[in-house]
Amino acid sequence: MQSEGRKQGFPLVLTIALYFGAWLVLSWPFLSGKFTIPWDAKAHFYPQLSFLAQAIGNGQWPLWNPYTFAGMPQIADPQSLIFSLPHLLVSLFDHNPSFVMADAIVLGLLGLGGLSIVMLFRDFNWHWGGAMIAAVAFSHGGSAAWRIQHTGQILSISWFVISFWILNRALLNNSLRSGAAAGFVAAMMVLGRDQIALLGLYFLTLTVIVHYFNSDDPKAAFKRSLGPLLMGALVGTVIVSFPLLMTWLMAESSNRPVIDYEGAGRGSMHPWALLTLLIPNLYGVDGPLVLHWGPPSPAWGPLDLFIARNMSALFMGSVPMLAIILIGFGRQAFKHRQSWILLGGFALAVFYALGRYTPLFDAFYHLPGTDLFRRPADATYYIGAFGAMLGGYCVSRALDNTLPDRNPLAWRLSLLAVIAWFTLAVGLALFKHQSVTAELPILMASGFCVVAVVLLVLSQHSFNRSIAPWLAVVLFVLQVSDVRVNNGPNESTALPSSSFEVLKVGSQDRTLQAIKAFLKEDVSPDHRDRIEVIGVNFHWANATMVQKIDNALGYNPLRLANYVAATGAGDHTALISQKNYTKLQPSYHSLLTDMLGVRLIVSSAPMSELDPKADLADFPLLELTRDAYIYENPRALPRVMLVPKVVAADQDAILKSGEWPVHFDPQAQVVLSPDDAAKVTNGGIGNASLKDCDSQKVEVEVNAPWGGVLVLNDVWHPWWRATVDGHEQPIMRANVIFRAVAVPPGQHTVSFVFTPIQGALEELKSRLQKAGLSGSH
Repeated sequence: MQSEGRKQGFPLVLTIALYFGAWLVLSWPFLSGKFTIPWDAKAHFYPQLSFLAQAIGNGQWPLWNPYTFAGMPQIADPQSLIFSLPHLLVSLFDHNPSFVMADAIVLGLLGLGGLSIVMLFRDFNWHWGGAMIAAVAFSHGGSAAWRIQHTGQILSISWFVISFWILNRALLNNSLRSGAAAGFVAAMMVLGRDQIALLGLYFLTLTVIVHYFNSDDPKAAFKRSLGPLLMGALVGTVIVSFPLLMTWLMAESSNRPVIDYEGAGRGSMHPWALLTLLIPNLYGVDGPLVLHWGPPSPAWGPLDLFIARNMSALFMGSVPMLAIILIGFGRQAFKHRQSWILLGGFALAVFYALGRYTPLFDAFYHLPGTDLFRRPADATYYIGAFGAMLGGYCVSRALDNTLPDRNPLAWRLSLLAVIAWFTLAVGLALFKHQSVTAELPILMASGFCVVAVVLLVLSQHSFNRSIAPWLAVVLFVLQVSDVRVNNGPNESTALPSSSFEVLKVGSQDRTLQAIKAFLKEDVSPDHRDRIEVIGVNFHWANATMVQKIDNALGYNPLRLANYVAATGAGDHTALISQKNYTKLQPSYHSLLTDMLGVRLIVSSAPMSELDPKADLADFPLLELTRDAYIYENPRALPRVMLVPKVVAADQDAILKSGEWPVHFDPQAQVVLSPDDAAKVTNGGIGNASLKDCDSQKVEVEVNAPWGGVLVLNDVWHPWWRATVDGHEQPIMRANVIFRAVAVPPGQHTVSFVFTPIQGALEELKSRLQKAGLSGSH
């Protein structure tokens, strides 16, 4: 984009002050503690933050997460927040961050995104009134408001807007410093390692291309920008290379390395969702789920879309959307080349989000990297970001009185488009028999739109220069009021903090206290028991990360593939039906359950319903609380065992068939691969005890008079290293998913240390060697 001067100054301090005041008012329900951002923000991301902060507070590296799925490589998990700069900084100083602090990080980064838009408008000499409209529309409109619970994606879209501003500044000023800053901020975005970050890279690339296209001398513009762009690329590459490598390696051994074409299509936004750009709560998104009638929902009818209801809420304010229609198209403000990147970004985001409903879906799906993600509808964040800036730009043109001469036909068509918009909404509500439900949302939206149209019409007249500052303030007040009323806290975006009591350190939740008490009763040197939580509540799955309780299940879209194959572990266990059984674990009464050391099963339903194959006599009911049944599995095995005998077998075959070797006893035998078994000799009876166990290290004291194999019933992963009395010893995959180390006769200290950097480099080297060997045949 090219800068165009104008005579009026840009009152930067006043603009920032007004925007900050609006941000504070709109964010206050969360900052005051009255509400907290719910769902994924608390069920998934808050435990990640708490784990990070507690680990740092205890002087540990939060590299491995022992508290979900029997162990996960936390540093490689794209949603772990380890590489989120604001979360990391908070964790360094606050080792027990509150819900308010967690929400403040999200809202604060959205606020910085809005502030970046203000600075972008200032750099391009656009009117400050448009800047304020755009900033509020971004930080409290669109998916940033309606999908605020998706913390990782909020971080990525915020970093994108900041990097978009700095990149444009670098292109405008040909500054190496700005180029380096743009690379740093873009790296912060990429470290989100989600679809928003991937799309952000494509949009930043498109920004550079459009910059050249808009230049009077593209060749000269390219030469001038080469230095800043190379500097940015260098800075960004240095920052993101290793985190991306670790995540890629983890993804290759995970449950979902790619999303197929059909699966991605089911994550598309339905075209009728576009009506919410002007009518925010048309489909009843902010109320009880049973009242929601938009796509997809039972009231809408059969539809094989797998998206949440709030993914169909796009409202960013009446003013910016009407400005796009009435000023951008009706007054042809888009003739100015400055708007083309914003208009193009907005249009591409809409087409991408619509997914399979457009002919472009096939092309989008085959862009590098997009097959790793499941929802085209995630692009709604970019509809909000580009829509906010585009609407603010149109307002700026009107307030600056720099619009082209009026085209009567275009103006009439734009007004007809607004009328048609509401006519379609009314017709759809009647067709779906939802006229009573939709009546109030349509009337409310109509009221805001009428006022916005009047103000936007006034802003286009030649006399507006004298009243432009006052019009800007009035439009800003309308925008703030609009998003406060229509995008304010609701069931989808805000719940009382008390709803998540179990996620607080020191929680007195009765079920949690009972679990801790029962686990303490069975403390022994070789034990560190696990639990499974099924169906108690959505946010219970990862509560064990906060409470430091080892869990055989959890909540994470990304899980180790072998573990999923062995246990059937799904994304989460909010419902009883989400407990899956496998051939290797056909029931809770199975060897795998015992080897995992699952001592307690915490369920919202009785065992007879949870596991019909189980004999109820084998699982004593310890306590029935208001929320859960707590059962004991008395056969849970120790975490560490010295095993005398080795059994050679194909572990992958066992995983597929679910059949262990005949007469297999995990306390007396260990299953190893034939290659590993050939290197190990049988030992004798001995014992092992845990001495230290944290997020990076497990230390075991072994008494092995005749030698043997030390089995650690933690998930095997190639980035762990072991030493026996300080001497490195290979870790073998044992009993399908666990770890084992051969120990010689005598007393020994065995240390397992998680070494992700060394491990990732060695795994990469191994993969490259295999690729080279395969290519040579």
